[in-house]
Amino acid sequence: MTDQSSGELKTHFSHKPQECPKCGHRPVAEIWYGEMAVTEQLLAEIKAGRVVLGGCCLEDPIWECARCHWQGIQDDKTERKAT
Repeated sequence: MTDQSSGELKTHFSHKPQECPKCGHRPVAEIWYGEMAVTEQLLAEIKAGRVVLGGCCLEDPIWECARCHWQGIQDDKTERKAT
């Protein structure tokens, strides 16, 4: 998905995109920040491409494509929480 006025790849969204705007891959993964226990459920989410680990510091990107590594930013950050 590109911005019609500039031709640039869109990175800011009001909600999680269903597919990567760069390569079309589904699903777009949520980036989870913070320290967490590695469980079978977490490993399954990572393997399925629904979750990417983002480290311990909360940053702007909250979604990432597991295929091309495009990252997206949510315009309204009020719902973001570190895990």
